[in-house]
Amino acid sequence: MKTRRIQGTDIQAALREVRRSLGADAVIMSTRETAEGIEIVAAATPRDALAGTRRRAPAATAAKAAAPVQESAAPPVQPPAARTVRSGGFATLVAGIARRAGAGSGTGAVAGAAAELERLGLSGDVRDALLAEASGADPQRVFDTACAALAARIRVEGAALMRSGGRVAVLGGTGVGKTTTIAKLAAHFARRHGAQQVALINADQYRIGASDQLRRFARLIGVPAYDVHGADELAATLAKLRARRLVLVDTAGIAHGDVRFAEQSALLGQAGLECYLALSLNTQSAVLARSVRAYCALALRGCILTKEDEALSLGAGLSMALRHALPVSFVTTGPGIPADIRLADAATLVARARMFARRARDEEAAGQAAAGVEVAR
Repeated sequence: MKTRRIQGTDIQAALREVRRSLGADAVIMSTRETAEGIEIVAAATPRDALAGTRRRAPAATAAKAAAPVQESAAPPVQPPAARTVRSGGFATLVAGIARRAGAGSGTGAVAGAAAELERLGLSGDVRDALLAEASGADPQRVFDTACAALAARIRVEGAALMRSGGRVAVLGGTGVGKTTTIAKLAAHFARRHGAQQVALINADQYRIGASDQLRRFARLIGVPAYDVHGADELAATLAKLRARRLVLVDTAGIAHGDVRFAEQSALLGQAGLECYLALSLNTQSAVLARSVRAYCALALRGCILTKEDEALSLGAGLSMALRHALPVSFVTTGPGIPADIRLADAATLVARARMFARRARDEEAAGQAAAGVEVAR
């Protein structure tokens, strides 16, 4: 991809230069306000690659329409790779918000806010909903206002579990950190209420070594662990542990569509467990979306965002939580037990998302400098 940094006195002038120098199919990568006006980093995209992206766009749009953002239904947008100068989506959105705010001269600030929201890693529908909510703000504060709106939308729920316990199953795909997360939750509850109040159950009969791993964690924490096969054994074990305040059930990471997925879902549904979905923050957004859609039939109590230490952004996980009205309960931040887990807090989640975005922006700038990105005036 041929990338150029282009400057103009205003957004329209910069976009005209993008069209002139890179063509009508150029992709807007970032936009920011400078002392000289507006700076756009754009890339020329081959027509055949762009056509392939456009062919995929309707399916993505349909998926977004089926899962609207909580409390605010915003029109779904094309994926970033399909947002071209010719379609005018980004420029139209920015100009429209600036007009509604009565601040044509602040178009550059609004464009910068839109670019910063994209850098957070949020999905297109969530970004547009936040921009629309912030449209009446001072153009210089659109990004801060949108971030405040994001924090207000995020529901959190985790303190009640640590306070009162329950019968809890942690669900999710293979490798998202379910077993380690269960060990962290068990260790924290045991520290607060005593090890005699906690028990672990392994319901994963498919993964080799699943039972051994959970039992090893149980020995470290000083709590009992049990293996169950089928609904009857699970019900009997839960009944035996009724005096324990917190019972955590580890589950198998089974792909949706596998016959065993339906079997496990039926098992958990019959047991009446409170189900939490583990979403790994180092996973592609499309994979996260598939996981949420697959498990939503189990009436999820909330989600646990895992592997923050391995993530490049928090936006995909937050977008999934917002789309499906899932409270965020906990965030895991590393492999340490019990240290690397924290209760979810909306303000902290947004602050961390912004920190990741700043890091990405700095790395992008350093990469462009190293590559000698051409600057057009």
